[in-house]
Amino acid sequence: MKYTRKPVEYYFQEKHQAKDIGKKSIRAYLFTAGTNGIKFFINIASVAILARLLLPEDFGYVAMAAAFVSTPKMVSGQYLSLGIVQAISISPNQVNGFFWISLGLTLVLTFLSVVSAPLVAWFFEEPLLTNIVLVMILMIFLTGLSAPHHALLTRTLQFGIISMIDLGARIISKIAAIGLAFLGAGYWALVAMPVSYEASRTVFLWCFCTFKPKCEKIDPGSRSLFSLGTALSGTAIISSIVSEIDKIVIGKFLNSYSLGLYSKAHNLGELPGKFVAWPLGSIAVSALSRLQGEKEKYRQFFLTMSEGYFFVIAFLMVPIYLSCEDIVLLVLGKNWQECIPILKYLTIFFLFKHLVRPIFWFLTSTYQSGSNLNKIFIFSIAGNIFNVVGILAGIHWGTVGISVGLAISAIGFFIGACASVFHKTMISTRAFLKILWKTIVAVMLTVFLWHLLQNHYDMTISSNVLSILFATGFSFAVYCLSFLCLPGGKKSAMEMGAAIQAIRKKKNKNFH
Repeated sequence: MKYTRKPVEYYFQEKHQAKDIGKKSIRAYLFTAGTNGIKFFINIASVAILARLLLPEDFGYVAMAAAFVSTPKMVSGQYLSLGIVQAISISPNQVNGFFWISLGLTLVLTFLSVVSAPLVAWFFEEPLLTNIVLVMILMIFLTGLSAPHHALLTRTLQFGIISMIDLGARIISKIAAIGLAFLGAGYWALVAMPVSYEASRTVFLWCFCTFKPKCEKIDPGSRSLFSLGTALSGTAIISSIVSEIDKIVIGKFLNSYSLGLYSKAHNLGELPGKFVAWPLGSIAVSALSRLQGEKEKYRQFFLTMSEGYFFVIAFLMVPIYLSCEDIVLLVLGKNWQECIPILKYLTIFFLFKHLVRPIFWFLTSTYQSGSNLNKIFIFSIAGNIFNVVGILAGIHWGTVGISVGLAISAIGFFIGACASVFHKTMISTRAFLKILWKTIVAVMLTVFLWHLLQNHYDMTISSNVLSILFATGFSFAVYCLSFLCLPGGKKSAMEMGAAIQAIRKKKNKNFH
């Protein structure tokens, strides 16, 4: 993919933003999917190597520290800058002022985190956590330093360069971690991995985004860019804490060994989300925000993108569920067999967590065109409540119990969100369920037939690799066939295929 650095004026032109939005978005996603395939294998390879060089306790220590650092890092690096992505129009002076205000808030978050580091060690009763947290706090400052640049690239749909930046930073961080692990650095190898990733990513973002902040008086209009970011930051803080509660509870009431097992199972189950759902979320919010003033185009684009997303994410999650034992043995090794039941139930949790993401895209992208802010707040709080209830209900049965509780809570929240969020909006609940039900039924049929075959035939294969490939092939065949045979399945598949074909021919009859 050819790339040239855009002049700084490019980031503030509005006339090109909504033009050919479907074509730009799908091309961006197809390119992102390609680079994400490379990232996926890099990640799997690094996990396989590190799992054999380090102990579960090492992963547990870093997971404890990460549970503390993730909240301020998410706010400084992701949520505060959402206003730049979602705003209908912006000016260079606004973004410049935003940078300095955001940097000031980031420094405050960094300072408060440094002061709080000893409390983390006290809470988990692990003295070595103080130094681990102090080093990992660097990520908060680094993400805040580059957040406006990332937001500008996202706003202008430059997801090709974003993917290449992420790939380069990921390669550097994995090499650093594996090198330190070989040298016997223990858990410090795992600490170095996310820190070196954020440092490399920050350098790349500053190099490729031509916007550079200037030391000048802050434009009063800069504060308007914080409206969505600050609105989401409150719920993000709660959501981030809740998302780490499972790790906090395991680290506090069980031990670092159990947390190490859980964190690796969690990481494996999370991979499809990292490389498919998260990147598409950035593309979706940016593209939909450009269309928020055109309801019919917005509606058509949202439903088409959501249906394609449902089809892909479910297809990726099903093979993980079917072959979780072979995945754990192949990637982590025999010493990690206790991860198998944890991964099995977490796969269900992640599937429904991913299926609910388009609802968040909708709420975020329509914020400035009249969507009720209360819906964002209620949506986030409700999801957190469901997760907490699931964790508390399962803690008695250890890490497996927590995984089961999270899976049940995710299903419950998914049903509630589908039934309530779209009420009296441009996207009706009926229209959303119409593009969703085929995916759900196809997943259920695939899993049912797999278990039916297991109960009647010996499907044991000596090679973990061949077993995974067999499960993947089976799920692909049954899932796709089930989807196509359901009412409206062929039509949906043809529409998705036509969209991709239009991109290949550089035409856009479907979305223009």
